[in-house]
Amino acid sequence: MLHALNVDSTFYFIVSSM
Repeated sequence: MLHALNVDSTFYFIVSSM
């Protein structure tokens, strides 16, 4: 699921997932 609300938030979520 991709959230277009905030790119920074999405990027942070991906990093946090790692």
